[in-house]
Amino acid sequence: MKKFLVFTLIQVCFSINSFAQCEGSESRIIDGLIETFEKIEKHKRKETETKDKKTQNDVSVGGFTISGLTRSEGYINLDALLDWNVGFSEGLAKITINGKSGFINRDGQIVIKPQYKLASCFSNGLAAVKIGKKWGYIDADNKLVIAAKFDAADNFSEGLALVKVGELWGFINPLGKFAISPRYENADSFSEGLAAVGFYDKEYVWTTHSRENGKWVGNFINKNGKFAFVNNFDGVYEKFDGGMALVGRNIGYKNDVISETYVIGKNGEQLWKLNSWYITRFSNDLIVVAVSQDEATKRNKYSFLDRNGKRVTDNVYDNLDSFSEGLAVATKDGKDGL
Repeated sequence: MKKFLVFTLIQVCFSINSFAQCEGSESRIIDGLIETFEKIEKHKRKETETKDKKTQNDVSVGGFTISGLTRSEGYINLDALLDWNVGFSEGLAKITINGKSGFINRDGQIVIKPQYKLASCFSNGLAAVKIGKKWGYIDADNKLVIAAKFDAADNFSEGLALVKVGELWGFINPLGKFAISPRYENADSFSEGLAAVGFYDKEYVWTTHSRENGKWVGNFINKNGKFAFVNNFDGVYEKFDGGMALVGRNIGYKNDVISETYVIGKNGEQLWKLNSWYITRFSNDLIVVAVSQDEATKRNKYSFLDRNGKRVTDNVYDNLDSFSEGLAVATKDGKDGL
């Protein structure tokens, strides 16, 4: 899933609590795998609770069979979680049973028993898992190949994984060695060869009503840890996707900070200034933006822009999803369409 990166004058907010979308993930989603089991009658639940929990059982959920569960787990305690934006990645999908994460294969067999507090999807043959209070990486055979020594960890993206040591973020390779040492207060995973990072510039001087020193800034780095652009940004709102990224710079102060938002290219060049309300995400070489607001409901209305900032349709929608296989779900007047 994509992360939205927001820098302000006083803090940097990276959505690192959720894992980045896995590279090369398969698009197939198993519909109905997530079940609440609220429809199971109480007497059936009570009956299954008394059965031998060691009995292995195949459980059919939404037309998909998961094997290797006990009856109690299958009927009552199964809380199978799939990342709806990813589904299977490298042939495995994460499930969570009784608060523990594991993995199933495409035949529905549990190949890694649920045992971890948290886990990411597989990428580069590895998945980040939380063991106790630390994070490490396992392979598809459930072997811990990178020791659990990180305070936070993301899945691999473009050959590097974002990890946290203490209060700083860095990047490791699949051998667990640091390719970029922990040095950033905030960071995001690599996309198209660049990663957004945030840090506090103590030497920066800015003036509002009074002189103040220091502020949060952002930039992009390459895989050698070098800054991609000479000038820092005051905001990084969307990492590179399709050769574009969304950034912001402060241009003045009048009762509040005045800023401008730009779409930039891979060389840092300004492609165009964003004039619409705000951008939500890039999708299939198009950009989803909020272009207006309903006066009655105060809810935003959305449309698409192309790479040059031009509207591709005069229609506005209550909601727009990202493109998948050439189609995007659009909601208008309470009705969904493609």
